[in-house]
Amino acid sequence: MVDTITADTLLANDINVDSAAYYSNLNNTGVNPAASAIKGKYYMIVGCFNVKLNAEKYVTKLKGLGYDAQIISGSNNFQMVSARAYNNYHESISEIDKFRNDVTPNAWVFLKK
Repeated sequence: MVDTITADTLLANDINVDSAAYYSNLNNTGVNPAASAIKGKYYMIVGCFNVKLNAEKYVTKLKGLGYDAQIISGSNNFQMVSARAYNNYHESISEIDKFRNDVTPNAWVFLKK
């Protein structure tokens, strides 16, 4: 059984969005993500686990490294591990290379609605 997942692609309707951005429930909302992006909260996701204990251990490890890590509940019982939260989309994307170099090459941004 696989415990972790990664996401790395998204191309929304008529806009260009960084491939590391993922919008929660995009297919169910019918809302243009660019229009709603400024209203949400953004999270730098560095891991996603099916087993909550593994997510908790990863959060503990990240906190020990100085990150403000937390668990965000995802779909299908997956637990996303965020290394940092943002109120601004552009700020979150501007730091994605840092997290891809320092934490995991699979880091991506999640918009929580």
